[in-house]
Amino acid sequence: MTSKETKRLPSVKVYEVVVGVDYSGPSEQALQTALDMARRRSGSHVHVVAIAEGYPAVATEALSAEATTNFLNEAKATLECYIDEQLSKRQNLFNRKSIFAIADFGDPAARLVQIAKDVNANLIVVGTHGKGALEQALLGSVSQKVLHEAPCSVLVVRAEPEA
Repeated sequence: MTSKETKRLPSVKVYEVVVGVDYSGPSEQALQTALDMARRRSGSHVHVVAIAEGYPAVATEALSAEATTNFLNEAKATLECYIDEQLSKRQNLFNRKSIFAIADFGDPAARLVQIAKDVNANLIVVGTHGKGALEQALLGSVSQKVLHEAPCSVLVVRAEPEA
């Protein structure tokens, strides 16, 4: 068979999943759900995102850059440990090399949406605390903001009721 006769195999698109975590019960459920969704598709990547709301308040710019770098390094290390802990609950059924930790500052919803755009995500998974309507109206909800701004599908995982 010549090279002209060789059939091209269809390229397999990597399935990109972005999941927001805040180390709460609902975000743990969101991470487990994201891992389950990604495990069903070979070659998936899971981007686990932890966002510190706001920005560091430091007196000088030089100190601010150093403090920001140190904080983000520590936040990423904490997130890496959290991911490893969550994977150990699943008997490591997922390839750790396909899971990426992202720690950052800013508005959680806006950062999740931007990261989803940056990685060309197919799915964003977020947990919800199931706050009351008045509290959501006054404070807003990360999951609600992500739903309205996301460039892809969004799966909102509701917190399991406490027994």
